Amino acid sequence: MVPDQHQPIPHQRDRLAAKLVGHYSYYGITGNFMPLQQYYRQVTKTWRKWLERRSRKKELPWEKFLPILARHPLPRPTIMHRYAVVSEALS
Repeated sequence: MVPDQHQPIPHQRDRLAAKLVGHYSYYGITGNFMPLQQYYRQVTKTWRKWLERRSRKKELPWEKFLPILARHPLPRPTIMHRYAVVSEALS
């Protein structure tokens, strides 16, 4: 899911953001917020790992990654389809 690691960070962020918004649009239903949040966290960890591999240094600590994430934020999980009762989503 992560774009090519050699692309500039803004390009990577744009590609990831588009994929996250699509994921939220499809899976963002009432009662599914926690899995969306877990997915967001996993994408963030994976992006950090990809950026880590761009350097010859051993790792990219979270202290250095968090400012990058603040400058180039990824969209947070959102419930796109709200249902009064979860069973409405199944019909």
